[in-house]
Amino acid sequence: MAVNNIDGSSSLQSLEFTEAIKDSPAFRHNLTEHEKYFTKAQKNFEETIRYIETVSELGQNFISSFYNLTVSMNNLWHDLNTTDPTANEAYSSLSDAFAQIVHLNKTLVEYSYPALRVSLESFVKKELHGINESRQRFDQMSSDFDDAITKKASLNKTKVKELHDAKNSLMAIGTLFAHTSLDYVSHIQIAHSRKCHVILESLSTFILDYSTYFRKGHYFFENTSEIDMDKINNSIKVLKDKSKIVDRKMQERHSAVPKEVYQHPTGIPTDPDVVMEGYLMKRATNAFKTWNRRWFQIKEDKLLYSHRHGDPRLTVMEENLQLCLVRVAPSTIDRACCFELVTPSKNHLLQADSETLCKAWILALQRTIQHLHENGQGYRPQKHSLINSINEACAKSPSISTATTNGFGASSTSATMPVMRNPGISTAKNANRNSDMIPPPSPRTTRRQAAQNEMKKRIDKNFSTVLNLPGNNKCADCGNPEALWASINLGILICIECSGAHRSLGVHYSKIRSLKMDDIDETQWQILLKLGNEKVNKLYLSNLPEKNPIPSPATVTSTRPQREVWIKAKYVDKRFCGLERKISSAGPSKGHIRSSSSAVIRQQSLSDHSVESSTAATGAVGNIATPSVTPNSARSDSGLSVDAISKRFSRSSYGSDNNLEQLEHNSNATEIEKLALGALKNGDLEEMRKAMNLGLDLNLPIGTSFLLHSSIKNHDTTMTEFLLLNGSKLCVIDSDGNTPLHIAASKGFPILVYQLLKKNADSTIKNKKGQTALDIAVDGQHAHIVTLLRLHEMKTNDEDYDYEMDQTLDNFILELANTRETELLNQK
Repeated sequence: MAVNNIDGSSSLQSLEFTEAIKDSPAFRHNLTEHEKYFTKAQKNFEETIRYIETVSELGQNFISSFYNLTVSMNNLWHDLNTTDPTANEAYSSLSDAFAQIVHLNKTLVEYSYPALRVSLESFVKKELHGINESRQRFDQMSSDFDDAITKKASLNKTKVKELHDAKNSLMAIGTLFAHTSLDYVSHIQIAHSRKCHVILESLSTFILDYSTYFRKGHYFFENTSEIDMDKINNSIKVLKDKSKIVDRKMQERHSAVPKEVYQHPTGIPTDPDVVMEGYLMKRATNAFKTWNRRWFQIKEDKLLYSHRHGDPRLTVMEENLQLCLVRVAPSTIDRACCFELVTPSKNHLLQADSETLCKAWILALQRTIQHLHENGQGYRPQKHSLINSINEACAKSPSISTATTNGFGASSTSATMPVMRNPGISTAKNANRNSDMIPPPSPRTTRRQAAQNEMKKRIDKNFSTVLNLPGNNKCADCGNPEALWASINLGILICIECSGAHRSLGVHYSKIRSLKMDDIDETQWQILLKLGNEKVNKLYLSNLPEKNPIPSPATVTSTRPQREVWIKAKYVDKRFCGLERKISSAGPSKGHIRSSSSAVIRQQSLSDHSVESSTAATGAVGNIATPSVTPNSARSDSGLSVDAISKRFSRSSYGSDNNLEQLEHNSNATEIEKLALGALKNGDLEEMRKAMNLGLDLNLPIGTSFLLHSSIKNHDTTMTEFLLLNGSKLCVIDSDGNTPLHIAASKGFPILVYQLLKKNADSTIKNKKGQTALDIAVDGQHAHIVTLLRLHEMKTNDEDYDYEMDQTLDNFILELANTRETELLNQK
């Protein structure tokens, strides 16, 4: 009787019962093939079960982590202490959705995967392990049957009784072997018949569970009324709009910083019982006499203080001010703005940030003590008394201007003083009564306000002009229409989001200014006017692939990391410039390197010239210290104001320097250097930027001169500013030891001298002849430059230099600039 394979496996021959009984070689061969088949199948089943267990375990971890995520999100939202009901309602709905997602995933992982594993394990244990056991019995019975046949065959035919016993034993063993063979074949055939439907049934059940999982999820998100995505999206939109309003307000944050920080009282304390509060320096009473900055308050007849960090609770310095005396610090105290609180047991030495604040503190303490003596209760000042305090303090210190509204500092400083809190007196009445008490603005305050108004007008004028340039109506990097920031060395306008990415590059790549809040020099405005987004992007994106550029260009919706990657690739790596092939085809351009006579200039460092010139000067004049060279910084810290300069001259006489023409026709100059010299001659910032992108080093000489020196000789203030912003050093010297300041002084260009001094150019450096820039100006009889350098020297050496000196210097430069403009117009 033949038994065919249920699954119709073509690779295996069917096992027949008749062949099994005969135990023919063909049967043994087919049986071996079936044994190999199920051995391999068992390995695959066990491997599949292991993977199911792995997935199930990972699923359990996923559910656990997902649950922890929901808990963490709930804790995060709770700790934010959000009071917006719309936001809280939206989060409550989303939190419920999170919980439902966790529940659905948990059901799937905890029931579906174990069911799939149990079904396959049942088949392995019941069928495949049964085949293995039948095989062992079959092999044992086969061995016993062979032994019985061998024993019967080896007996002598004369031994009738032994032959009869052997025959009976052989028949018994043979019958048992036949049944065992049929059982073995039966197990194999049953396993063949069940293997497919077991797998398919297990998978179908698993897929059905997944279908149920997705169906329940779809029903929950589609039909439930608990989650209204339209309402949630509207809430998110409202919150985004509020965030944008805050962002726009924060763009004006720098305007809140006062011109004279920590010089005046800040205004009204939030606590109505506080007479006055603010920071003071307190001298310790220990042996070291250290000074520490503490927050002080006059409150409830006590003088209290606390640390800035740590415990905010106030410490009582003096319990009863009625027993104290306040006075100006003794003359033996070296520090300025100090006063002393004298008590029966000890003296407290305190220091304010300014003379006005010192006098205000003294008056507040004196009045508190006076009220305690007169009324036996603490001082509760009203507005008129406070204004009198400030007026008296200002009257005793006339050099300190208030620049305030109603006698109070308009912005946050280091101390606060209260106004009247008497509800019985109207605000209008107080204003009328106290208007006569407020002193008129000082001349210094009036001049400062006028300068600030003039600066604002200049910013508004230049801002509209720059904004009308091609491409400047949107961000140069992401296309955001709100491009209110500029990279002054690149000459582009960008949005506030991209400005942060530019700042992360460092000031040596991009110098960021706000068009509305920062004071931008007129020469820097000229750079923005001469370049613009369209021209600069044409340089940096000329080789941008039309499809799938790497990285992808930034857009308005790009994240901060995406913007940083794009901006770094664009401006630092210069990945899309595509200018190298154009230059290399015209001539050698591997770097801006020179090994000829120009290298001689580089061998003599600035320090060598400084030491040599200082030594020479010492023998002729006296003991003069060697000047130190201060490197150029991206933003001037010299203190020179740029408000007064209404116009700079970016056009003088391009190409007037004969040295430029000689350098341009120098056969040893590389193509990049010729490109830079042509740009310098024509005042073309776009071509100069192209040369810099090709590897031009601004601090290496071309021939016998540096680009910065040649720009100054060419009287090009805009190109000079452009080179300085992009890394040209103020300390480069030519073969005669002349710095850029020497060159400007020798040529008689006072505006360029002023421009270099703003960048902290060192006016004390001497060239090989032992001359400073002032010596050269005196020899050349350049009166304006002599005046300018001496004013700068006064500013540097005078410790009492203040805003008045800045105004004097600015007025001088303004008058000089107007005169120079008139001369140029007359020449035309």
